[in-house]
Amino acid sequence: MFENLYQLLRRYIEVRLQLIENQLQDELYQLFTKAIIALFWLFLGSAGLLFLCFALAYALNEILESHFWGFLIVGILFILMLIIAVLPTSRKKIFDKVSDYFISKKH
Repeated sequence: MFENLYQLLRRYIEVRLQLIENQLQDELYQLFTKAIIALFWLFLGSAGLLFLCFALAYALNEILESHFWGFLIVGILFILMLIIAVLPTSRKKIFDKVSDYFISKKH
């Protein structure tokens, strides 16, 4: 009787573990699929943005009657956007370093 109960409990645990494994595998497949779709949309968006930036640069070149000023202006705009995007994280890192320095000085 105990042997039968033991086998039944063992089989229940095995089935339960297999169910959890299958659920985890399904969630990982869904996550992987979402990541692939997000990368695809990111690629399409980046390609579209690249072509729009080239169009803007060529339009500025026509307006300014130049071969390079439009590209220079668009490049400077991208560098400014990069600086604006990176600056808040840099400020926090600098603040953390300064505060760590003063906190360690007191001890």
